[in-house]
Amino acid sequence: QRLQTRAAMAPVVEDDGAQLGSSETCYGSHVAAEAKSRHLLTGAIPQTDEESVRVLTDVYGRSPPLEARRQERMAQLDREIHRIPPKERGALDQVRFSNPVVFEASSHARLLVESEPFDPADAALRLARYWERRVAMFGDRAFSDNVFAQPVYSDYLAYYHKCIRVLNDPQMEDDAKSMATIFVNSVQRIKIESLDRVLEDAPAADKKALVEAQSRGAGMSKEHKLMFLQREEFMETEAAQRMMKYWDMKLRLFGPDKFCLDVSLHDIEICLQEKRFVRLMPGTDDHQRTIMAIFANALEDDGWTVENVGQYYWCIVHAALERQSCRDNGLVVMLNYKAGSKDLNEKIGPVRHLCRSILFECLPVHLRATHVFFGPSAWWQWLLASIFASVGSMIQKRAVIHLGTDKENRRELEERFGISPENVPEELGGDYLFDSWDKWLKERGQDSAFKPIQ
Repeated sequence: QRLQTRAAMAPVVEDDGAQLGSSETCYGSHVAAEAKSRHLLTGAIPQTDEESVRVLTDVYGRSPPLEARRQERMAQLDREIHRIPPKERGALDQVRFSNPVVFEASSHARLLVESEPFDPADAALRLARYWERRVAMFGDRAFSDNVFAQPVYSDYLAYYHKCIRVLNDPQMEDDAKSMATIFVNSVQRIKIESLDRVLEDAPAADKKALVEAQSRGAGMSKEHKLMFLQREEFMETEAAQRMMKYWDMKLRLFGPDKFCLDVSLHDIEICLQEKRFVRLMPGTDDHQRTIMAIFANALEDDGWTVENVGQYYWCIVHAALERQSCRDNGLVVMLNYKAGSKDLNEKIGPVRHLCRSILFECLPVHLRATHVFFGPSAWWQWLLASIFASVGSMIQKRAVIHLGTDKENRRELEERFGISPENVPEELGGDYLFDSWDKWLKERGQDSAFKPIQ
């Protein structure tokens, strides 16, 4: 189970999350003095300090300054440790092998990286000398489990992501990458085995579609399973639930003849309203996250069905998942309600429910942040309350409400959230034209099929 150290009221965001403290609030969210956007960090939802950091990182694409400094210093410390000659760091290597998460769970390393002035080479030598003298005094007892702060699940998860960063760091020494490879491979192997056991023990009715897909050779690869595990932070029970819902939804949308096959755009009927409803932006934000825009008012006219919109939405999110940036860093959604109304909100209710289920319950994609755009009217507050009453706290905390003009929104998206104008639709003040999206759809439908998630 996920462990929490303490429950704390949600902090308030100052500008880009650089500081945490009290400030003017509205609907449980901070309203920046000049800004025309509101980041909803609902005060009624308790969250730990660790959760606050994760929320701010998801919304703004970067860690708050203090956390970013800590992470960078830990990376510098790691690099310097592996530059110490092996014979001088024997005790330190021994403790790292016996307890890989010692730095994540121990206050000792944190004290070193928080000290001022910080010298990574000196800190690495001090750490090595500390463990050398500790072993000299206590022998094997120096590595006993009961002398370490007991790690929680988040410590192991943090160490896994740290190992991934080590493997992608060209400055890291080979022995550091070797240790990281061992840990990553072990976690992936053990978690896939655990996922398989959970699926094997699941009720037959829940896994009927999954079993049928696997009997046809789909959904069996290591990469396919890892995507669901990574989406659920390696909690195999939740990953199994998402996998089963994924195949249930695909069967519902495409029927028994197609749900195990690759799906292409030319396999589904697409009307103009659907084309305008969901669009994938050509690039990423400054933090390498894929961007998708949704236009509620595109469905104001008739000519579409809930099933067809669901098929189209499924295909577009799949196209996002083909991008390495989306698989690694997640998805940012821009939701345009500027031309909305109460009647439209009621009309698209079934579509919203279906798309929400596809994104939040079925597909292995991380939704990092949602930017909701409203025009200058009062009805949006009622709509916002109705929408957020039916979504979880994870979505509520990661929502940003934009109330400005196109020019103001354009500037804020770029300066505060790292989303450049070429990755913002023209309707929201950006430079990405619908004609460019229509051209991409035609090329996509003619030339290639959507690859299965691998």
